[in-house]
Amino acid sequence: MICTGARSKNVIEFHGKFPRIKCSPGCDVFTEWEDIHCSAPTCPTCGEKLRPDLVWFREMLPSDHLAIAVQAVRTRKVFFSIGTSGLVEPEASLPLMSKEIGTVIIKINPVETSLTPFVD
Repeated sequence: MICTGARSKNVIEFHGKFPRIKCSPGCDVFTEWEDIHCSAPTCPTCGEKLRPDLVWFREMLPSDHLAIAVQAVRTRKVFFSIGTSGLVEPEASLPLMSKEIGTVIIKINPVETSLTPFVD
């Protein structure tokens, strides 16, 4: 998740948000749906199955979210990396991209990560 400022309203949810659900092909996102216990819920727009609004391993991040994050990285003076392994790409490249332009990197994590040598 990328925040662009304290008390930010501009939060980029890289990996989605639980318990929202979305249409499998991606035509819509829902915050409420009829609870059906006998079968998987379907999209009222296209009829496809609904799934959690999460990005799973090997799925691409929404390209618009990544573009916004890259732009934020290029315009901020401080980058906070909190509780991440720093291994999953393309997100793992963001702190290093920010370091290239002189951004201060602050890492909050109880363990060493691949980002540790680069933090301020």
